[in-house]
Amino acid sequence: MVSSLAEVNEILAYPQVAHVPGTRPWLLGVASVRGNLVPLVDLKQFLSGEPSSVTDSSRVLVVRQTGGMVGLLVDEVVGQRNFSPEQRVEKEELEGDDPYARYVLEDYALGEVQWGQFSMATLVRAPEFVQAAA
Repeated sequence: MVSSLAEVNEILAYPQVAHVPGTRPWLLGVASVRGNLVPLVDLKQFLSGEPSSVTDSSRVLVVRQTGGMVGLLVDEVVGQRNFSPEQRVEKEELEGDDPYARYVLEDYALGEVQWGQFSMATLVRAPEFVQAAA
């Protein structure tokens, strides 16, 4: 999957995280990003219930949301892809129970690969995402 650069403010290595008691398991805690406390969410665990394994490839995507920023832990960031409107293709229907389906709004083709564009804006507005308290 890909996400729009307009939705991602920054990409970081996995920072030091302070656990916050009384929160859902997918809220890993808070991290200090240049003096600002940023909640850190395990995106995979939020969407599928399965926790991510933090490796050297893991990255945190810092995304702006109402009231501040949030960091999203992802398995890996491969690089940057540029898509033109002509590369937009009919959206591939994901399985109905696919946890990513509601956040993938558009698809683009680049060579033989079809990329789903994950909407960070849709994610951070989802009621279940905003309710991090257990």
